[in-house]
Amino acid sequence: MNIRTKAAATALLLGIAAAPALAQAQETSPPVEAAAAGDDQLQDIGVTAQRRTERLQTAPLSATALDADALTKNAVTNLADLQTATPALSVANGGIIQNVNIRGIGLASDSPNVTAGVATYVDGLFQPPIVQANSFYDLASVEVLRGPQGTLVGSNSTGGAIFVNSKGPDLDGGIGGYGEVGYGNYNAVTAEGALNLPISATLGVRVAGFYRRHDSYYRDIGPFANDAGRLDEKGGRVTVLWQPGSFSATAKISLNDRNTGGYPYRPIPGTRFAAYRVGDIRTLSFDTPTGNRDLGFQAGLELRQELANGITLRSLTGYQNKRIKNLFDVDGSQAPAAVGAEISQDYSRARSSIARKSTSSRPLTGRSTGSWAAISSATTSASASCKARAVFRPTSPRSTSAPRRACSPRAIISSPMRSRCRSAAAIRPTWRRAAVS
Repeated sequence: MNIRTKAAATALLLGIAAAPALAQAQETSPPVEAAAAGDDQLQDIGVTAQRRTERLQTAPLSATALDADALTKNAVTNLADLQTATPALSVANGGIIQNVNIRGIGLASDSPNVTAGVATYVDGLFQPPIVQANSFYDLASVEVLRGPQGTLVGSNSTGGAIFVNSKGPDLDGGIGGYGEVGYGNYNAVTAEGALNLPISATLGVRVAGFYRRHDSYYRDIGPFANDAGRLDEKGGRVTVLWQPGSFSATAKISLNDRNTGGYPYRPIPGTRFAAYRVGDIRTLSFDTPTGNRDLGFQAGLELRQELANGITLRSLTGYQNKRIKNLFDVDGSQAPAAVGAEISQDYSRARSSIARKSTSSRPLTGRSTGSWAAISSATTSASASCKARAVFRPTSPRSTSAPRRACSPRAIISSPMRSRCRSAAAIRPTWRRAAVS
């Protein structure tokens, strides 16, 4: 033990004594070796997640930054593709929305009314989960921040934040652009291009657009031969930059049209409709028409003023609108109505209604656990007299036991209703519209 201690102490003294000589040797080394060492250093990556441009290597962030070349190399064409190029990020297709999670924190609901736990911004404008399925094109960079970002991003960023930045006009680059086309299996066709037009030394315009399509990867053997799972998407963006000096104004307008023909899915094993699964995983069996199309519009205006002391004043104004027309088979099978199937949902313009198709001549019975404008079974209005046989049976939110004996909108309308009413006035609650075939 003493020998080992003495040997360690001797090695330490030799190392301390040799340190000045080593430092002197490094200082007097030829500049060629220093240049060679510089070639092995990491390339500087700039990020703007903290509202200023800084080096990713020195920024106090747990982040991943991808420039245009990195996005192309990793084949990132939409938000879901980012999970293959970014650690700790997962994106699941929830139908109308995208379930984005970072480190397991984010969104675990398929409802479009639930706020996200990962904030997504496109050109500085916040994107709700319902508008995150659009394709990427002509991007400058994508930054993924891991961990809570409430200080600079705000709410809905418990899991992290994603910043998508598109390319703007280049006043010094001259007239230029790019274009690319591709073809693949399932009749996949892709086309993308952009054109940079510097009109003057202070004004420039950039126009970009894309088109992507492919056939469905599934086969529907139902009576309607739906084409769920296909893709037919196109969009364009126009960017105008005016920069007379320390002031700059950037205006962007983009349009997007996406049609997928509906959502491809099958009953889950072990559930009520599992017995009606047919074929393999690529076989669908819908007994209702399906479809899904969303139209998106976004406009933004960014104003920047750089002061003499280095402070930059920034203003960002945006507007976005998205319309979704969606129809899908809830049970995902050709199960008969006797087992509670043949239910379709029509989602249009952020309004949801459920319609149940009946194969018999009996009137349908619907239930509402909330307000009167919750669910429609067949028609746009319903009436029930105290002496007549009621068609609808809305359930009171407070009680689900015995029917009330008051003729009020909260009453449970029984069939027939045995109550003493002062008049035979009909109860006419208002119901949402439903598409029933």
